[in-house]
Amino acid sequence: MQGVLCTGLSFPKYGTAEVGAAHWIPAVTLNLIAKESPAESVYPMVQIGITHTGEYLAGTLGAGIRIPNYGPSRSGGLLVTRVRDPSTLKPGDVVTGTAQIDADLKFRDKVTLNYYIGVQRAFL
Repeated sequence: MQGVLCTGLSFPKYGTAEVGAAHWIPAVTLNLIAKESPAESVYPMVQIGITHTGEYLAGTLGAGIRIPNYGPSRSGGLLVTRVRDPSTLKPGDVVTGTAQIDADLKFRDKVTLNYYIGVQRAFL
């Protein structure tokens, strides 16, 4: 399944001008959908997936529901990623340009956790 995720995690861009962060990101997920359901029209699922924002690779782990003949599946869960931040530069430091900032960016030592909600559609 392919879809999009919405997350509260910001993916910072550092530079000499202020730039907003995108929160809608594409995702490829594997949805393990139950074959049988107590409610015949709603099927629970477990979801694992991967997303990429250009600079950041993230994994997803969540749960959701699939309602046949009623649009895309809906899901929610945990987004796990590492984010790059400046290692020595601080806001207000004088820099020669964006290249100096980019060279100072390092991945955080710890992983970052946040929520996501998503919609997915099967293309099969």
